[in-house]
Amino acid sequence: PSVQTRRRSIMILVFGGTTEGRKAVEVLEEAGSSFFYSTKTGEQDLTLQHGTRTDGAMDAEAMKAFIRQHGITRGGGYLILSILR
Repeated sequence: PSVQTRRRSIMILVFGGTTEGRKAVEVLEEAGSSFFYSTKTGEQDLTLQHGTRTDGAMDAEAMKAFIRQHGITRGGGYLILSILR
């Protein structure tokens, strides 16, 4: 009998818009990780192969709704990075 290991999928949500956020995105892109990159404005010129970009300010309720809508839950595994200066 074979034993299969089920790899837990982790969805990463990066709140960025700074130089540090861009660096985090570069690392995730190089690693081939799936992620969401959220910025307040859409002014950064980024090309994402593995990430999904979302723009617009989010208050606490909007963040909760986004997390629920995209299935970012403890059961599926998650990592939220907040990149602030």
